[in-house]
Amino acid sequence: MTKDMVEDLLHTITLWLEDLEDIQINGHQIDENYTKLEAEATNIELDINGLKQNIRNIDKQLAVVMECHLGKGTDKLIV
Repeated sequence: MTKDMVEDLLHTITLWLEDLEDIQINGHQIDENYTKLEAEATNIELDINGLKQNIRNIDKQLAVVMECHLGKGTDKLIV
């Protein structure tokens, strides 16, 4: 190999190493973003579960109100 060929080869290897470093950095960024998305998905799931529980509580309270309302209406008919 001539000196020019070796220099070209070293230059090419240097470029590949830089590309690999960029790929590694991008991979770390993707991992970080994925971890953030997982955390956000978990938070959304918790929020949805909380909303479901709130709906159940409201439904129970509404059932009590309706039961009381219907009970009063029936009392009026019996008297």
